[in-house]
Amino acid sequence: MLPNDGENLLARLNGLVLGQHSPATASATAVDTAVSSPGNLIASLSRNHSNTSLSAAGSVLAHGPALDLAPLRCLQSLTQRPHTGGHGPPPWSDASLHSVDSSSFSSSAYDNDSVLALAATDDYIFSGSQGGQIYVWDRNTYQLVHIVAAHKRTVLALTLDSTKDVLFSAGGDSKVKAWCTRSFRCLYVVNPGDNVGAVLSLAYSAKHDLLILGCQNTSIQWFAIGRRHELSKADCQRELVARRSNFFDSAASCVVVDESLLRSIKDETDAENREDLALSRSEDCDEYVIFDSSIANYAHHGYVYALFVGFLPNISNDEEVLVSAAGDGIIKLWLITERGIEHIRTLSSGSDAACNIHSLLMDDELLVAGLQGGLIEVWDLETFQKIKTLHGHTDDVLALAIYDRHLFSASADGTTQIWGPNFERVASYSAHPGEMALSMIVLPDEELVVTGGSDNTVKFWEIPLLSDLTSTTTTTTITTVEASGRGPVFRETLHGAAPRRKLRNQMLTALSQWVAIRSVPDVPELQTECRRAARFLRDLMRQLGATDSYLIPGAEGRNPLVYGRFSPRAGHSSPFPSASAMAPPLHRAVQGANRKPPPPPSSSSPLAHDAVAATGLVSADAPTVLVYGHYDVMPPGEATSWDSDPFTLSGRGGYLYGRGVTDNKGPVLATLFAVAELWRNDELDMDVVFCIEGEEEAGSIGFYDAIMRHSALFGRPKLILLSSAYWLGEKFPCLTYGMRGSIRATIEIQSSRMTDVHSGVWGGAAAEPLTWLSHILSRLSSVDGKVLVPGFEDDVRPVTSEEEKHMRELVHHLMTGGDYPAVIGEAAPASPTSSMGSGARAGHDLCTEDQVYNQLMARWRFPTLSVHHVTMSTSASPANSTLVPAGARADISVRIVPNQDIQQIAEQLRSYIVSVFDQLKSSNILAKGSSKAGICPPEKEDRMRLNLTVRPVARWWLADPQHPFSCAAREAIAAEWSDSAPVVSPTAASEEGGAGKVPLLIREGGSIPAVPWLEEFFGPDTTVINLPMGQSTDNAHMGNERIRLVNLVKGQNIVARLLRAIGPSFAAG
Repeated sequence: MLPNDGENLLARLNGLVLGQHSPATASATAVDTAVSSPGNLIASLSRNHSNTSLSAAGSVLAHGPALDLAPLRCLQSLTQRPHTGGHGPPPWSDASLHSVDSSSFSSSAYDNDSVLALAATDDYIFSGSQGGQIYVWDRNTYQLVHIVAAHKRTVLALTLDSTKDVLFSAGGDSKVKAWCTRSFRCLYVVNPGDNVGAVLSLAYSAKHDLLILGCQNTSIQWFAIGRRHELSKADCQRELVARRSNFFDSAASCVVVDESLLRSIKDETDAENREDLALSRSEDCDEYVIFDSSIANYAHHGYVYALFVGFLPNISNDEEVLVSAAGDGIIKLWLITERGIEHIRTLSSGSDAACNIHSLLMDDELLVAGLQGGLIEVWDLETFQKIKTLHGHTDDVLALAIYDRHLFSASADGTTQIWGPNFERVASYSAHPGEMALSMIVLPDEELVVTGGSDNTVKFWEIPLLSDLTSTTTTTTITTVEASGRGPVFRETLHGAAPRRKLRNQMLTALSQWVAIRSVPDVPELQTECRRAARFLRDLMRQLGATDSYLIPGAEGRNPLVYGRFSPRAGHSSPFPSASAMAPPLHRAVQGANRKPPPPPSSSSPLAHDAVAATGLVSADAPTVLVYGHYDVMPPGEATSWDSDPFTLSGRGGYLYGRGVTDNKGPVLATLFAVAELWRNDELDMDVVFCIEGEEEAGSIGFYDAIMRHSALFGRPKLILLSSAYWLGEKFPCLTYGMRGSIRATIEIQSSRMTDVHSGVWGGAAAEPLTWLSHILSRLSSVDGKVLVPGFEDDVRPVTSEEEKHMRELVHHLMTGGDYPAVIGEAAPASPTSSMGSGARAGHDLCTEDQVYNQLMARWRFPTLSVHHVTMSTSASPANSTLVPAGARADISVRIVPNQDIQQIAEQLRSYIVSVFDQLKSSNILAKGSSKAGICPPEKEDRMRLNLTVRPVARWWLADPQHPFSCAAREAIAAEWSDSAPVVSPTAASEEGGAGKVPLLIREGGSIPAVPWLEEFFGPDTTVINLPMGQSTDNAHMGNERIRLVNLVKGQNIVARLLRAIGPSFAAG
């Protein structure tokens, strides 16, 4: 009979499923995987079977003194399976799956899909779930790309072979399966010896190509992978038929996967036209058997929870050693040979009571063991002595990992600890609050820790600068790493050949720190924050290699512009002098190009003076690429509209959440890092100058004057590049080539009486400003949206047959391509707790292509007039419905299109409103104050006054989609998205002879004032490209603003592709 193992793994898993577990007392197991290469112990993976998650804050439970928390930043949190509490659709937090009907989750067993095992290849993260599936996540984008229906019971362990081409999974169904890490196809199945119960742990011997299994029946078994074809298939089949496993065959011993559940996920996904997300099974695979000659029975007197393959200092370096640990509290060392394993040593802590050992790790002649109850033991493998016991956790230590001479430990108490080179505790953080940390691996090349928890999530944590964490004085003080306001803190200079993913993580680090700065304009108490955001970007540009970077003053009392310039490195000529050859920034003004500037949109006439430039004895004819963007953001709004702190970057389901991530801090940084990467790799063929303003959300106050004063800084831009647009839907990449213009107006009707009157006393005798205002508004547009201002549509460019053809083909593509709900506005908002219900999909049956065509034409192609606010000048509370207000005001806007002139339309609008008001004044119907003279006392007599403000804001903008730069942008988008979301545009096919995968060419109904102004200011040879990175559901200006990480990463790559493609045209002059 087995000794008391405490709460064994399978019983604990059942408790989790039935909701019976207590995080404070529950016990778990750790299954360790072998290192991917024998000599690289830093890359080893530790596996645990418990539930845990990490968070950047929380109290530390420890036997010793309390520690300050080190701020580890969570880059992403990916959900394997949604919780289905209550009724209605489950809250999927991974957008690649969208929504699944709640009826698919009929059993409470699927409310928990704990992440029990993790493994990583160069391209993917694999997470093994309690439900028996293996989820495959793209390592570059954190998107879910595949679901493997791996086991009929819990996936308890994952490990890789030395090539990382084969993934091995072990489960509660007594099977081990081999999967191709590229196709995710099952290669073969290994059936352990008879009556093993669950396979709890796996290890791989690279030297002998041997897979080693730790089993519930206390045995250790091995399978010779390279010699598997020597086994007789007939013998294997006979053995399988003969076996009848009755070991722990209780129906409650493990969770059984409902195959219909998996199919429902795939069916829903197919309905969403997500063909890239597939579902794999292990049907029709070759099956092999482990025979008695490859089994070490009773290797332990308890369940074999942990295995690890490494080397001993007193054994030849080419001899691998297996370390095993179990529920008997014993550690055993085994020599791995061609024939299997041979026991060579037993290590025991000497404790009277058996203590489960859940995790193992070998590194630098040391062995580390994670124990039940929270202890960590450190053994010297030269002397086989226990040299240290670490007290840092209050519950089972389920996973261990090593990085940069620092030990990471994850526990069922919900904390992860970091231990220094001398095993002093230097940091602690809560990963999955209220849950257990079940699995953990380290990605050394990206400096990330990956954790899996009982909250169904996989989280990616940025490892802090460990040298700063390590304390040389006391373990009760932890040095934290944070932004100082002088720019981001990077672990190393970016001027080396950093891997692409590491560069991505550094971009996310910068974005996290930038989002944390509350750069909201027009809020006096946040003006300092706005300047911090500007200085942050300036310093970041300098760190990334900018030749020059400094602040340009804007209007007095307003936020500055951030200027930066990247010039070609050695071997490329630049018309700009080096920074050392230039005067200090903005310390002296020099005469710039003799340009006659266009009037700012809010001006009624051109300025009389020429542009004046500062700093830079440079040629005004120097060809450049000008990158425009803004660092100011909208106020966050109501806290209830956010599921996380708006000024803390949060990663959930492959999306980044936070104010400004999509508008416009995220796209600005993606563009900046793309340029910096080209510069670092000596691929930058032109000068790229950045002009990032801080007043865009407040109307670009001071922007135009600042550009005109310092125009020589920008050379002669051949291309103005920005990303201030969004995809039409959620699936198809787009390129924006047109936007409408904008005029804003305020209409105020004020009574001369200046006070409210009671409607029961003066109603009918006193004219009412709100009634006057209502009549004016009713004369501006009809109920069908037609603007009634005389001459308003006279200059609207007629719709050509080619334009109509393009739009109808675009609508047809969207209607048949599965992106229809997002296009017509029926897609769910970007809350991680919302999903697109059946109503959104049903909309396709309710609208025709003609209706969608008319909608898009109204949104993009035709002018409109909208009423935004109607307010009253009154002393009455909203609940008081008896007083007549003394004044009323309406805020309206007009959107204009080609070929309407903004100044002319503004004047027509102003004149028409004045004429309507004059008609009301002369009317005997409404002018009560004059028609009933003598009835009202002088103090009550109404003499109505019109206060009217009409302000041109932005001209319309329309680019040539066939311009060489536009074609290069389309080709860059198509090339970058070809493997992920290839889009064949019928329109482009007709224009280009039926060939090519291109983005959707779209227009937008919104306006960006700076775009047409900059294009006109810098001359007719300047082209603008507005490259959308975000999706239509990014919630810009709203709560839960987000951007999908894959869009941000690919946006960065697209910018790099575009600049490479157009480089030769700059070299030619």
